[in-house]
Amino acid sequence: MKKTNHFVVAILCAFMLQGCRSQSSRELKDGFADPRATEIVEKVVTALGGAEKFNAVRYLSFHFVVARDTVRASDWRHDWDRSTGEYRLQGRNDAGEELLILFNVNNRRGEAYKNGQTMEGEQLSSLLEFAYGRFINDTYWLLMPYKLRDPGVMLTFDGEQTIDNQKFEIIKLAFAPSAGLTPQNVYRVFVDPATSRIHRWEYFQDEGKEPRPALWVDWRSFDGITLAVERVFEGRPSRLLFENIVVSKDVPPGLFTAQKGLAILE
Repeated sequence: MKKTNHFVVAILCAFMLQGCRSQSSRELKDGFADPRATEIVEKVVTALGGAEKFNAVRYLSFHFVVARDTVRASDWRHDWDRSTGEYRLQGRNDAGEELLILFNVNNRRGEAYKNGQTMEGEQLSSLLEFAYGRFINDTYWLLMPYKLRDPGVMLTFDGEQTIDNQKFEIIKLAFAPSAGLTPQNVYRVFVDPATSRIHRWEYFQDEGKEPRPALWVDWRSFDGITLAVERVFEGRPSRLLFENIVVSKDVPPGLFTAQKGLAILE
């Protein structure tokens, strides 16, 4: 990967280490959550709209933008039909080439175009792998609060911490070793007990390493579900922006066809 992609991958979420089980923990498929963590997570999901509303969302669209100071380093558009698994990723790579990748997240099969030209063979395989990685990571940065109860998630209550005279409840977030793309990652999620919203998380590339904190700011409502549309990285002039978010029960016709995608490229 080139420089910009290295930065993006370094900050992106993935899937994490297995912890110790206890008889009092709520068992999940290949994961668990202790009682206090379960209570906090249920409050978070309810405060942000609830699992029922989120599960009713069929179509999700957003731009994943990496900004450094006033410069937009990258901008990738995502479109997802959560019912069928159809996915569309569009953006420019570091070389300035326009990429359009249409695939299904369930089987990772699809087609890819570079500057409007059809890719085949190893180039196609590489772009499909790239697109699937962006799907996993970019959607997780946006949707993490709604995915805290996914299969393989391991949640433990990690105490309380006061920052600037405000107290937060902390959940340690990890994944079973078989889940995700980077199972060594660990997160500490700071929840504001007054609002049950995520205030920040600390990302550990490996447990015991220095954390990379990011603030979750600018919460907005989209068709009944609430999302934070900006991440501010402490100690760095970098931000993640989620722009042009669309949440709907309806999918725009033809969006996941090559003809529609190429027409948009033009």
